[in-house]
Amino acid sequence: MGEQASRNLESFALEQNKEFLVTKTAERLTIDIDSTVSIVYGNQEGSAVGYNPQKKGAASYHPLLAFLSDYKMVMHTWFRTGNAYTSNGCEDFIRQINAHVPTNIGKIFYRCDSGFFDNQLIQTMEDAGNDYLIKVKLKGLVQLLKPLNWDKIEGQANMWSTEFDYIFKIKDEEGKTVPVARTLRAIRIKKHLGVGNLGEEIYEWEYFCYCTNLIGLNTNEIHELYGKRGNCENWIEQVKNQLLAGKTLTNNFWANDIFWQLCVFAYNLSILMRQKIAKVLKQEYNTFRDWFVRVPGELIRTANQLILKIYSQYIYKEQWEDFSCNFQTE
Repeated sequence: MGEQASRNLESFALEQNKEFLVTKTAERLTIDIDSTVSIVYGNQEGSAVGYNPQKKGAASYHPLLAFLSDYKMVMHTWFRTGNAYTSNGCEDFIRQINAHVPTNIGKIFYRCDSGFFDNQLIQTMEDAGNDYLIKVKLKGLVQLLKPLNWDKIEGQANMWSTEFDYIFKIKDEEGKTVPVARTLRAIRIKKHLGVGNLGEEIYEWEYFCYCTNLIGLNTNEIHELYGKRGNCENWIEQVKNQLLAGKTLTNNFWANDIFWQLCVFAYNLSILMRQKIAKVLKQEYNTFRDWFVRVPGELIRTANQLILKIYSQYIYKEQWEDFSCNFQTE
């Protein structure tokens, strides 16, 4: 197990996902990108101390994942060292994804949290003609937003919105730093905290800011669209804790990379099996495994046929019969 084997597996997974997308037609494909911390308890190669909100100071890996949100599948993943910043290498990550999205897909829409608010990454998306929505992360952001002119959002009792231009610096093709103006869109929400000791009402402002090239949506719609990326975190939890990605570790970084990719591949296989069956697709992987994998039985061969013998009233029989009927009618 080495780097070449890892790269080959990565390419194979991307090609398989491309073949899946060839069968689909969509005006816009939503891809949610996120990173996750995978803690280690040893001195495994490539592990390092970095961003780790779960256990500060602990060594970890910092994998990157891109989900096809329309289908719950992982489009692409990188297994990275623990001290890699969230957006490290994302420009090449985006280019790899773009190269494996077939032409029958109209637009790619990337949705990312504030860890991916990077000027060069945004420029890479724009140059490729991608749509994007990224939460803004700037030093002193709240102090920057407070004095702006805010407009009350119609139909929303405690919400205001604003837009403003901000100057960023990026590197051009010659490597020179040039200023680029981007319009940022922000929303503030007035939250009621309760009543003070003197009977006064206590409120606080909550601020959200976004960078996007989407048109035709107001700021409140942008805010709601970003909120839908929360599903991505649930899917990461399934990959890590239900398929145990990052739990089987060796002292070799590339072997750990391969184990990670195999767990992600297993997750995708489970999703592919149930794409056309909404009742089963919406279940978490553990539920899917309980229904269709943990079934006691005996596989026998007779007359050149494989037969699975199970109890006549086995557990989750109803789910199995529904699952089987759906496959037979396809």
